[in-house]
Amino acid sequence: MDPIHTLHIQKDTSYALMVAAESLGHTVSYCEESHIRIMDGEVRIKHSVGTPTQDPKHPFNVQKTNDSPASELDIIVIRTDPPFDKRYLAITWILDLIKDNVTIINRPSGIRNCNEKLATLFFPSLIPQTSVIWSPEEGLKILKNRGHVIAKPIDGHGGKGVFNIMEGDSNARVIFETLSENGQHPIIVQPFVKEASEGDKRIIINKGDILGAILRKQGSNDHRHNFFAGGTAKPYSLTTHDRQIVDTIQPYLKEEGLHFVGIDLLGPYLTEINVTSPTCLVEMSDLLNKDLATDVIKSWTRP
Repeated sequence: MDPIHTLHIQKDTSYALMVAAESLGHTVSYCEESHIRIMDGEVRIKHSVGTPTQDPKHPFNVQKTNDSPASELDIIVIRTDPPFDKRYLAITWILDLIKDNVTIINRPSGIRNCNEKLATLFFPSLIPQTSVIWSPEEGLKILKNRGHVIAKPIDGHGGKGVFNIMEGDSNARVIFETLSENGQHPIIVQPFVKEASEGDKRIIINKGDILGAILRKQGSNDHRHNFFAGGTAKPYSLTTHDRQIVDTIQPYLKEEGLHFVGIDLLGPYLTEINVTSPTCLVEMSDLLNKDLATDVIKSWTRP
């Protein structure tokens, strides 16, 4: 996971899972990326063992630090936040070497295979018409044809770098140039979805089952619904169409070993499949008046 002192522990899904695991009697520890290595042909992990305190100033009481063979652990949960960069990629390669008796959530190869924005392209009938381009000129051409588009990086998170662009916007060219770094990186361009004003839906899927759903609603001065961008959580009841989307992608998630996933829907469309560090578990628990983190840990540790 990311450094524990950087977490907003009252809202953080990773921390909620740690608290739930400890309350159920499991031994809890955490490590950062650089603590996962290969020594003499063996995957080893330096991990801090202790108890979560729920104190923002001292969130974890470290009792000892172990340097253990990864094969001695029961469950490893990968919760490093995006972007999926070369550090993240290296960790997935290393963790691929761990023996099958260790459960890894999510499977490293599945995380590697599933770009959270581009994986939706495997399901063209479920998504807005999507272009992946490099050229700012192509972006301007799409904008002219569509009149109103959303442009974003392929590896962003938390709403970072998501632009709402209308034809005639004097900033349109510079937005496409900036996002693509003048044609050096691919970006996503999609037509604006009119239902966007209603908010976007986050559905959490755990081991094939729908754990719950919420509606994230943007603030009055921002088009993005992400909590990082000031969005707020609202109750949401799944429709038949929402459940059909989940049913459609379920075989893909199972094949890739993606056990804990957060998908995003905008109106009738699937927009993201979040597999690196899905969030919203705390907000969902509050709205549903359920201890979802405990339910998740029980499902992961069930014989």
